Amino acid sequence: MQALVTLCVSGIGRLLGVLGLLSLGITRIFWGLKRRRSGAISSWRCCCPPPRWIWGLVVSLLLVVLLWIPQLVTAEDPVEVLTLRYEGEGPYVLAPGGVGMTNSPSGDIILDIPGTVIQAYLYWGGWDEIGDGGDDTVSLSVDGGVATPLTADETFGPAFWFGNYERYIYFEDVTPLGIVQEGLHTYTVSGFDEMYFRDGAGLMVVCEDPSLTYNNRVEIRDGLDRFYRPWWNQPPDNPQRGETAITCFTFEAFPADRQMDIKLFVGGVDISGPERPNALWYRTGTDAEPVPTDLIFEDSDTYYPGSVQLQGPPNYPFRSLEGEEWDTYANWIPVPAGDTWACIQIESAEYLAYRPSSGVGMAFGASFRVTQPEETPTPTATATGTVPTATSTATATPTATATGTVPTATSTATATPTATATGTPPTATTTATATPTSKSPKPEPPGPEPPTSTPTPISPAPVPPTPTEVLTVERLPETGGFPGWFTVVLGVPLLIGAVGLLNLFLLEMRGRRGDGKGD
Repeated sequence: MQALVTLCVSGIGRLLGVLGLLSLGITRIFWGLKRRRSGAISSWRCCCPPPRWIWGLVVSLLLVVLLWIPQLVTAEDPVEVLTLRYEGEGPYVLAPGGVGMTNSPSGDIILDIPGTVIQAYLYWGGWDEIGDGGDDTVSLSVDGGVATPLTADETFGPAFWFGNYERYIYFEDVTPLGIVQEGLHTYTVSGFDEMYFRDGAGLMVVCEDPSLTYNNRVEIRDGLDRFYRPWWNQPPDNPQRGETAITCFTFEAFPADRQMDIKLFVGGVDISGPERPNALWYRTGTDAEPVPTDLIFEDSDTYYPGSVQLQGPPNYPFRSLEGEEWDTYANWIPVPAGDTWACIQIESAEYLAYRPSSGVGMAFGASFRVTQPEETPTPTATATGTVPTATSTATATPTATATGTVPTATSTATATPTATATGTPPTATTTATATPTSKSPKPEPPGPEPPTSTPTPISPAPVPPTPTEVLTVERLPETGGFPGWFTVVLGVPLLIGAVGLLNLFLLEMRGRRGDGKGD
């Protein structure tokens, strides 16, 4: 809403400026013609001789530049590909958390970290007026303790957003501070107060998980990657697009199916409900296939073969999940046995007649299994002497013992299931006088690892779209500025106004020199 109000005010201001120039120019031109006819000016040559018309065109172009200078003089856009921040292997998982801070310069991030912290990264971001420089300083505290002031280790941006605004993303490695700890804690980000519009902040933590019996590979990629389908208010030379750049993770082939857990920080997707649709796509493959450079065609309504929508309209994946303008998204994608890469991409989607969402990807994390689970020893039974045919029903760890002539057998539980017989009992049928209350499950051989967590419900179920799938709404242009008619409507009044102002200046100068009657 704030962005919309700003855009409206900016547009109204420009419109009033154009109308003012138009009225002044028309008035001045007609006044000049009137003076010529009344004899104040002796000939047409005194009004606007040909060389001065050329200067009028030059002045008109300068006025156009001045009116749109905030958009034309933006910082050079960075390459919008998220780059590798961290990679490591071990019994590791990702523990992310964030908070939207649009309405407050401080916010709380609640994290439950299951084991020793390996790495902890803090991200925050938003957008500011061009030239104001953003806000690269915040403070971080844990459980209401003393706040530690921080200055960003790295700044992504500025990058054009819209109108007179540009985006910033900030990164800080807070691992050495020891602030982020194992267990359930509340982390407060404060002092984020020098930016025009705040998205929020988030902690992406790599930590050990004592419950894992295998190793994961963990990767984190970060940067500033904008997406917005129409980009109707952009300078033509800015590389905004309707999707994020594709983010791919490569790995060694694995003999069994596995899952790749993904954790994403996304800012700027507002909570306008169904008005701001978006989608998340993925694709996996083997060495026999080249790693894709896109999952979604930029200039058509089709998707590359093999692309699968993990989540999309009407169940948008990004919708201010942790406060206004901030999403910490967690899900997983299936990785078949033998695959060696997996890619994800966010789309500013078209759905019905709603306006596609705009936003920025700042940190994408992934974790996937790289070793088999450790095998659990299978219990074995040993016997000494000669044991008659007998049927024994055991509890968790039964032990059957026979001495001499044994008319009955008593079943008791010990740590190791071992049947022991002494002497040579006569042939007999041994029955149990005590029946255990429960049976132990038969040990199963190790198999494929079950999912470590229940995935986020996905609706509708992922179904690979056909390469020729057409969306319900015509896709708008990916690049370019204003449409042709708008340029004409804007440019003609500017030209008329500029020529009128130039005419006024020339007449005044001529009058002062005594070549005419002046005013």
